[in-house]
Formats: sequence, structure tokens, C-alpha cells
Amino acid sequence: VDQALQLVRAAKDSGADAVKVQLFSARRLMHPSADFAQYQRGVADSTAADMLSRYELDTAAVRRLADEAGKLDLLFLATPFSPADLSLIAQLNLPAIKIASPDLVNKPLLRAAGIPFVSGACRSCTNRRKPKRFLRGSGTAGCLPGRTLRRGSG
Repeated sequence: VDQALQLVRAAKDSGADAVKVQLFSARRLMHPSADFAQYQRGVADSTAADMLSRYELDTAAVRRLADEAGKLDLLFLATPFSPADLSLIAQLNLPAIKIASPDLVNKPLLRAAGIPFVSGACRSCTNRRKPKRFLRGSGTAGCLPGRTLRRGSG
């Protein structure tokens, strides 16, 4: 958590308007038998799921990060990876969420979100009509118009 807090402060110092965290449970996101990606081979963890679990943020850590972002006048956003991750987002009363590009077709997640979302894929995918058609008929809150998220270096 200390390193994440340092990153929030560095974002403010570099002129960022917002910070985003990823909310996930390694157990829900990845099957225990999943193998390491090529670039992950050689890590000390026994399984890829074990490795990923080191990056999970518990509720207290996310609240600390959101509080710090608020103190620094930074917009705090989160990317959920399953409907179960949305309860914390609701508790934090976030104005919007960031949807990972592969989840633009995840109707259960989008419907459960119930708040506007942003996604780089809304602007950058080569066939923009396909996600937009899906979103129009999905019963979701939808993309925030005119918003673009830019990735920082690293």
C-alpha cells in the first residue's frame, strides 16, 4: 500500500487529474491451474494465480488510496474485473469506472455497474461501430462522451 500511495502522490506531482486502480480477486480472475505467461516464467511463486494475488488490493487499501487521491484533488477511478468487484466501487461512490477493453462485451459486468464508464477501446479500437452497437443495446449506463484516458509511461 505504501508504494501505491507514493504512486498517487507522484501522479499529483506530475500534473495528473486522476488515478485508477484495478480491483480483482486472483481466485475469481484466474484458474489455479493457469500457467505463467512466457515473460513471467522464473518468478518465485508456485502458480500464476499466486503471483497475481500479490497485486490484489483489499478494501482498506483501496479506501486509503481513494482518501489520499481526494486529499490531493485527484479523481479516483477503478477497473472492476467481475460484478463482485462492484460492491466496493458502490461504497466509494465513484462517479464512473474504467472498463478494461476485453470487458466491453461483458454484459453482466456492464449492467451490474449501473454508472457511466470510460474505456480506451471506445476511442481506439479499429472497428468502433461494433462496441458502440453492443453498448446501445446492452442496457448499460454507457461510455462517458468526450472522455479519453491516456496511459502514462510504464
